[in-house]
Amino acid sequence: MEAIVKKANQKIGIIARVFQTRSCENIIPLYVTFVRPLLEYNSVIWSPTTNKYDKKIEGIQKKMLNLLPEIRDKNLTYQQKLTKTKLLSLRARRIQHQLTIMFKMRKKKIGLCFEDFFQKNEYSKTRGNIYDKNA
Repeated sequence: MEAIVKKANQKIGIIARVFQTRSCENIIPLYVTFVRPLLEYNSVIWSPTTNKYDKKIEGIQKKMLNLLPEIRDKNLTYQQKLTKTKLLSLRARRIQHQLTIMFKMRKKKIGLCFEDFFQKNEYSKTRGNIYDKNA
């Protein structure tokens, strides 16, 4: 985890030093292409379990947002900055990836058995969920 954060910080530093123009149109695609994949690769497996690591990973994205003069100079919360740049928090993206993997497991689209990881609650009732049939 520490190595991933260190490598992502290095890439943010390179982007900050190399590119003079720090507009959203330039920095965000660079971040999405070169930094975010480091933080998301296999995140379903190594997803941080403590707030300490979650904050470290989220801090990378905060640092990138602070490179942008359109956002840095305003007193915006982290969530407002994300909304303005049309990005999701890295935590939200990890949850999205986890739910996608769980759905693929449930539908037998990948080679992992859903029942090895989850138990179905026999007492729950659904109201016509089409995805719960024959699975």
